[in-house]
Amino acid sequence: MLAASLAIEDEPKVLKTLTIAIAVADLHEVDLSGARAHDAYWARIDFTDADFYQADLTRASLRKAQLTRAQFRDTKLNDAVLADSTCEAANFKATDLRGADLSGAMLKQASFERAKVFGVKLDPATTFGENPDHEVDVSELGDGSETMPLAQWLARRAA
Repeated sequence: MLAASLAIEDEPKVLKTLTIAIAVADLHEVDLSGARAHDAYWARIDFTDADFYQADLTRASLRKAQLTRAQFRDTKLNDAVLADSTCEAANFKATDLRGADLSGAMLKQASFERAKVFGVKLDPATTFGENPDHEVDVSELGDGSETMPLAQWLARRAA
């Protein structure tokens, strides 16, 4: 019920209250498709197998969250904080990650197919491995005007 409310509610104060209330529920396999949860504070929450399809999580904090196998397809994660989170096998297909903080995140086997990655913050503790080498959008506007394989983008970031 709370998850569905996040997709239909328009009032910012009510949305904020809903994001706080949902944080105390069992969120394994929760369907938050279409949720409008910008600025949500969901640090250290276990969202294993959660579905965030087309959700707006702009500026949300998912620091140290468990996001294993989470589906973020077509999600807005602009300026979101996923630092030190576990995103193993997560799907970021076509997700807007511009400006997101992935410092220290565990991203093994995560898919970034067509993800918008301009300005993403990484650090030496960010872990990648066995990731599909899909094309990522590195353009500032996220308009697909500049793309490259994930491995090339990561190598360029490390240089």
